[in-house]
Amino acid sequence: MRDKSVVIFTVPVYAFNQVALDKKADKEKKKVLQRAEGLDDDTQRRLIDICTYPYRCWKFNHIVAYIEVFANLNDVYFNLYMPYKMKRYHWNSSRKTWLAYLGYDHNHFRVYDEDSNELIIEKIRVRLKETEKLFPKNWFVDYESFETYTKYLDVKTLLHDYRTEANC
Repeated sequence: MRDKSVVIFTVPVYAFNQVALDKKADKEKKKVLQRAEGLDDDTQRRLIDICTYPYRCWKFNHIVAYIEVFANLNDVYFNLYMPYKMKRYHWNSSRKTWLAYLGYDHNHFRVYDEDSNELIIEKIRVRLKETEKLFPKNWFVDYESFETYTKYLDVKTLLHDYRTEANC
């Protein structure tokens, strides 16, 4: 399916949303404070920083899946990459999990000549929201890159140029 296609963008899926990650980090901080009882404030603060870094940082939040949006001559497809075996996620582990392609039904839509760029982007948005339902509830699908790039991306022209190039 990917032999003659172009990747439009990739949407990352994180282990937690920022609120859930902050809650887990706060819980970890409380455990450290209980163990560091009786130490001065500066030592406690440094101990918390050492024991909870980098897990408390939003930027370190693990990518546990991603959605790849790509197009061929006439269709826009969605590939879903997730862990092969879903086990309990250890949020404070630096161990990485292999993300494998998982096919699923209804993962594409046809692009017609009369479709406007706005309509294509809206169809992609709808399919991404449908795909989000396949993930556990606490996972966070980061639409920021999608919303940022689609302002500047003309999918209709991209597909037209790709078709022209492929026919040469």
